[in-house]
Amino acid sequence: MHEKCILSVNLPAYKEWRNIYNALCACTIWQKDIVWNPLDPDLFEINILLNRPNEQVPYDMQTENEVRRFQSDHPKYHVHLAKKTFAFADKPIMGMIYKTVADLAIYRNLSRSDSMEKWRLILRTGGADAREKNPIFFANIIENFLQDPHVQVYKSESRQPRMALEKVPLFHVLSTLESGLNRIYTRGRSNIGLGSYSAEVYALAWWFNPDASIAEEIDLSRRIAHRVALNPKDFRTHKNLVKNAIDDPRRALFALFEWIGMARKYDNFGNVELENNLKSFHWEQAIMRDIPVHIQFTPENLSREVSVYYRQYLTRVQGGSQALKQFKLTNPTREELRQKIYEITDGIFETMFLHMWIPRESLSFVQRTRENPAHIVFHDINKLAELINKRTFPGHEVFEKSEN
Repeated sequence: MHEKCILSVNLPAYKEWRNIYNALCACTIWQKDIVWNPLDPDLFEINILLNRPNEQVPYDMQTENEVRRFQSDHPKYHVHLAKKTFAFADKPIMGMIYKTVADLAIYRNLSRSDSMEKWRLILRTGGADAREKNPIFFANIIENFLQDPHVQVYKSESRQPRMALEKVPLFHVLSTLESGLNRIYTRGRSNIGLGSYSAEVYALAWWFNPDASIAEEIDLSRRIAHRVALNPKDFRTHKNLVKNAIDDPRRALFALFEWIGMARKYDNFGNVELENNLKSFHWEQAIMRDIPVHIQFTPENLSREVSVYYRQYLTRVQGGSQALKQFKLTNPTREELRQKIYEITDGIFETMFLHMWIPRESLSFVQRTRENPAHIVFHDINKLAELINKRTFPGHEVFEKSEN
């Protein structure tokens, strides 16, 4: 690790040969300092962990060749490639993969001589499929950590590609719904992911959980937030609602096209056949063809997809709502408790729909019966369709008020 390096970006990669070169460009040659000069390459490094699930899976030479090509084309950047064959019997354990690449950065940092850069090292972990990044993204991260020695976490927003949002309005609405629901439910605490974090707080939070098969970043984010909350005088999280990256919508669009449902896109994460089909799914080509009937923007399709989120949040409220915990202290009857769960969940969705400018009278909440699960019925989406067509549908920034 270079003595000047203060930001270590760590990217696990598997069968990402179509994306990896572009992702590396976004993380290196396109990065600028705050006055728009090329960012000093010695201030940061990029570590690629090329992971293979087990000995039976063919080695991913295509991705390695793309990384090697980038290293040859741009030798001044500190882009490192590590390879690891795991022993996963079935699905990959993402917590173990992320822990491996993050810990490699920690070990390499410890071998440096004592310096501010060593003790203030910033870690960033994520997928190797991000499409674009803000040219001053890394400069913003570094500046926020160096200006305030108490900052331990820096978080910012990302967004979906405009082409995907415009071509598939159902995806547009569901993406906004998913982001906003999470922000409202958590009161803004986990709405914008793991972010960038200091090596110090990473260690205090006890690393990535090596047993977490999915949601490994959410798990670590919660434990880091807990450590920051325990020491509010010395530890801070800085949130910046600027959109610093454009995400790859492949998994979400694949879930829609394949009848999985966007809210369930991670339900079978790691299934070998499913993941192989996902890797071969070209969303740019798919959305340029005629959109399948089941994901066209209709009241029926919107009702079906939103209802899955509704049932998920009924379960979340039942298992972890602070308001529900307080209500239980009143010793309610079983039916009173059931109605309270619906009341809290309906309130979350009503707040969300208000921010999305969806008229309350255009939909109905329906409780579970013996015959049917709980669901939401959209009777009229003309107002919503009009907002999308005029490109005035609200984006993520409208949810700032819901965090207060």
